[in-house]
Amino acid sequence: MLLHDTITIALLGMLVLAAVGFSARLLQAGGNKLVSRKLLHVMAIGCCAFALGGLHVPALMIWITALVYPLLAWLVSRKKFQHEDTRPAWGILWFPPAMCSIWYFSGSPAITAAAMGVLAISDAAAALIGASLGRMEFTLTGDKKSIPGSIAFFITALAFLAACRSGGMILGSDGILLMAALCGTLLEAMGSGGRDNFFVPVGVALALSAPDMPELTLGAWLILPLCYLLFRLGWLSASGAVAVWCLAMGIVACAGAAFLLPPLVFLVLGTLMGKLPGKKSQDSKQGKARDHLQVWCNGGVALLALWLGGTVGPLLFLISIAISCADTCSSEWGTRFGKITVHPFTLKRMSSGESGGMSLAGTMAALPAAACIALFADDTQQLLWVSAAGFAGMWLDSLLGATIQAKFKTPEGAVAESFLQGYTLQSGWRFVDNDLVNILSNALTTTMAAILILAA
Repeated sequence: MLLHDTITIALLGMLVLAAVGFSARLLQAGGNKLVSRKLLHVMAIGCCAFALGGLHVPALMIWITALVYPLLAWLVSRKKFQHEDTRPAWGILWFPPAMCSIWYFSGSPAITAAAMGVLAISDAAAALIGASLGRMEFTLTGDKKSIPGSIAFFITALAFLAACRSGGMILGSDGILLMAALCGTLLEAMGSGGRDNFFVPVGVALALSAPDMPELTLGAWLILPLCYLLFRLGWLSASGAVAVWCLAMGIVACAGAAFLLPPLVFLVLGTLMGKLPGKKSQDSKQGKARDHLQVWCNGGVALLALWLGGTVGPLLFLISIAISCADTCSSEWGTRFGKITVHPFTLKRMSSGESGGMSLAGTMAALPAAACIALFADDTQQLLWVSAAGFAGMWLDSLLGATIQAKFKTPEGAVAESFLQGYTLQSGWRFVDNDLVNILSNALTTTMAAILILAA
């Protein structure tokens, strides 16, 4: 079997090398760069998917991929693979980690092969159809996408998954396949910088691995109108709406539809607080529609807690949501009604609205905000855990915001938290923004709460 697999991988490797050569010749002959790049995309990722689905020892493909990865990274850095504008095609480096991660966590060669096959075929179809029609374009996170391209992705993904199931792969019901195709379509629409080569197959694999329950497959379609409504109301940006859908599907798959209520309460409270009249903070995103980064920074840890938390997962989920809710409400309320703002550790005076600053009004708003989420706890002890951890997370967020979050001085001498040309770094670390502070404080507090709960 090992000899058979080795021969198969060798033949597929030769096929990929032939595709590389053909792609290069096509470019030298003046061919379309997008067609050349997507041809190589289909061949390279498609061969990986075929190998995983047909090998007797799929782990062999994973080990070979890991060994070849440094060479691939070197070739990309040397611009051997390029975008149409001659930039290095860094997106190539995203799909091998995705493939290895899916295989490791799912333990299913069929799901891994199907997810990588969707990336190979449907991503190429979306790019080629979108470029050829060239209309109804939109932008969610940076790269331009198109409605025809997204439709092409969904149709080809669904057809490919259905063909895989007809060929004997165990991939779930029709509802699961529909949800997987929709998940891949939305993640591709939100992808930029080549990162969709990671998130698309991972999202498809997670959907295919989800339990086959009616509330999940039905919810996948019923939550779409709600996300669109929140987008139209200005509560979510377009990318934020897509991220909320993905987050909601993950929550339902892990724990059921009832667990959507706590994050919904947080979304309503946080958004309404942000609409209050009065002074705004220096955060350039405050008061605006929540984008995908804010959604994942405020809800990603909670979803991870449900997935990995075992018996304490639901409690850690509530704690994570309570931290986000307490921090958001504290910031919004304190900015508008706090009279004196101080550093959370040194107690030195800070400017009102400056990230990291704490006021009496904002601090007093944090505990009831956390308690609103704690009301979903099972008993009084859990209620106290959620409320206390939510408040502690708010304090840690302020501490990190006051110490490591980047703050810049404008040419006029004012303080800003977003870098522009001519600004100079005044304090903190240049790469740390409010989103990173949010997810760090949430993850650290939730982890510490997990340790204390398990030790109690």
